[in-house]
Amino acid sequence: MTMTKPTDPPVTVDEGRPEPKARVRLRLPRPVRPPWPALAGLAAAVALGGSQGASVPRAGLDGSWITAINIAALDNWRFGEDVLFTYGPWGFVERPLIVDAPQYTLGLLFVAAATAAMYVAGYICLRRTWRPAVAAPVAFALTLCTPSSDPGLRLLCASLVFAALAIERQAALATRSAGWRDAWPTAALAGFAALMTQVKFSEGVAILALAGIVAITVRSWRALAWQAGAGVGAFLVVLLLGWLAAGQPLGNLGPWLRDSWRVASGYQEAMTREQPDNVLGYVLAAVLALVAIVVGVRAARHRGVAAAGSMLFVVALLEFGFKHGFTRHDVGHEATFFVITGFLLLALASHARRPVAVLVTGALAFALVPRDIQQFDPLAARDRWRTSVEALLNDEYRADLLASAKRGTRAQYQLPESMVAATVGHPVSVDPWEATLPWTYSMDWRPVPVFQAYSAYTPELDELNARAIVAAPADQIVLREDREAFDGRNARWETPRYLLALACNYTPGTSAGRWSTLHHGADRCAAPSTVETREVAAGEVVSTPTVGEGEILVARFTPEPDGLLMALGNAVLKDWTPLLATTEQGRFRVPEALATGPLMVSFPTELGWAAPFDGFHYKRLGFNRPGTLEFQVVRVSQP
Repeated sequence: MTMTKPTDPPVTVDEGRPEPKARVRLRLPRPVRPPWPALAGLAAAVALGGSQGASVPRAGLDGSWITAINIAALDNWRFGEDVLFTYGPWGFVERPLIVDAPQYTLGLLFVAAATAAMYVAGYICLRRTWRPAVAAPVAFALTLCTPSSDPGLRLLCASLVFAALAIERQAALATRSAGWRDAWPTAALAGFAALMTQVKFSEGVAILALAGIVAITVRSWRALAWQAGAGVGAFLVVLLLGWLAAGQPLGNLGPWLRDSWRVASGYQEAMTREQPDNVLGYVLAAVLALVAIVVGVRAARHRGVAAAGSMLFVVALLEFGFKHGFTRHDVGHEATFFVITGFLLLALASHARRPVAVLVTGALAFALVPRDIQQFDPLAARDRWRTSVEALLNDEYRADLLASAKRGTRAQYQLPESMVAATVGHPVSVDPWEATLPWTYSMDWRPVPVFQAYSAYTPELDELNARAIVAAPADQIVLREDREAFDGRNARWETPRYLLALACNYTPGTSAGRWSTLHHGADRCAAPSTVETREVAAGEVVSTPTVGEGEILVARFTPEPDGLLMALGNAVLKDWTPLLATTEQGRFRVPEALATGPLMVSFPTELGWAAPFDGFHYKRLGFNRPGTLEFQVVRVSQP
């Protein structure tokens, strides 16, 4: 049986009628809705926390170094040669004063940008778990928990989140060898680190460490080479451009980096301090660190090579936060640890089994940061912005604020007019730290590089100051204030090499109240001669040698090195056993690096110095650690 295939019926075409056109449906793209909650939170964060107000020079320890870094940039001082501090040539942007309108403008922009960056970083972390209507106000509140006076901390937190996202990206890359396009996060972090290094050295180094951690979370040696090359190249290019843009000589860059590292590394031992009620801070820090490590371990799972980088990221940030928060352990400093750990938890929350619980823990960390309600006060924020803009645009208003600031600092310093008149036409430095005084009285300020005595933490920095004061102009004047050292230190032992150089090369001038002057002269000291060397036990107090007229007795103490475990604990965390010296006048804290002195034990009355160098002799001396104690005599000839 034959089957036939059915055929379609014939189609007739009406040639007189046109074919119907096919209907084309035009689909318009859906309108993109702006993220209004996120934008509103960003605007509110910048409005309430993006301005420090119209800041003016102030007296005091902190007020003086803030004045110094602003004046140094304004007068084009050479960093590493003329001035050396924890802040670099761009440090004024973190603490801008209205002494110069262009500098103040850069500072305003920097503080506002840091606020915006911290908000965006927090919002990105929170948005992974919560909807925008919740993430935006929480990110706003967390941003305002950090003070506007510390924009560097805000930028460090933003860099932390960026690094965490970059590590996730590295872990998700295919096994192929990555090229330069995949190395841009490392290059961006390294370039930003180069800029921040010249703002505040320690924060720049921390961000550079983050860049290094991101660079190693790769899957091949070729990718690692690309990451390392991009990071090193970006760091060097931005470092050089930033240095030259600040008007700094290229030859000073190396010495500045070297000595800034000495300042940063010497800070830990020299500035260790404990507050009386310190237990709760350590307990809370330990709990938060444990939560961060547990979440970090979970985040590192199934990442292969990137797992090591993820855990190193967590541990490095906890260690950095601990050093910054607990080296000088008080309520204000320990807040740094809580802020950094809080942001670390926010960045890791999406990897936790219960992300909401981790986010809440991170928010609780921010609740431990001491802030007052004024930071959230819109009226106070309005006044800060009003004074900022007015000081920027109104020259007369800015001049009135500066004149009022000078009247205020003069009332605090109470420097006699006769002493002010004696400094006219002469370069002046001020000991031990009042760097605002020369600005107050319009003096020609020519300080030693480490211009606040307590910051010369190492023998190299102390020697740098000693050489500078000897090489100062022949008409150099040193203004000295009689005041107690802070942290229980001894004002007669602050920067010992520098003080001996003053005693040998400067002669006393006038004195009034708590102020006195010293004038540059010729070197009058003979070479030190050792009169006694002995081994002393911990806590042993010995009698000091007697000296004759016109002789300075100095001590050099070399403590026995710590054991391996103690040295490791001090290096990783903090110095738990600060060096203490005992005399008949009490116990004093001595930075261990400066214990080799020469610590002045006896100072002759015949030299005519004002207090606290108006003739003294410690008859007994001991230390809380065992070591070698050497006494030397320095003979000073009469002028």
